[in-house]
Amino acid sequence: MVYKKNIWVTLQVEGFHSYPEAFTNPDLVDVRFLGFEHRHIFHLTVKIEVFNLDRDIEFIIFKRWLQSLYSTEKLSINNQSCEMIATTLAEVIHGKYPGRDITVDVAEDAENGACVVLLA
Repeated sequence: MVYKKNIWVTLQVEGFHSYPEAFTNPDLVDVRFLGFEHRHIFHLTVKIEVFNLDRDIEFIIFKRWLQSLYSTEKLSINNQSCEMIATTLAEVIHGKYPGRDITVDVAEDAENGACVVLLA
């Protein structure tokens, strides 16, 4: 048998963003309010490939590192779409952990969101 192994962690990050196109695109008239800056709690789920069954990447250390990216403002949530947040984070993770598949889910208020998969 062949198994593909992953670990995953979750974290929450407060952020503010807007969708300026909502003011000008007639197809977005029902969500025009999104053009104004608004606050969300972004819920991130990060899955990363591991190669053995004994903490190839330790959960708590990995999560703390991810949290530090936002707490030290190395990465910012502000003014990005969920897709942008997920892509940027996947690229940073890839820089530290190359050669692994990475999946990043980003949801606004744990309700709607996006998923980005970076393949090794």
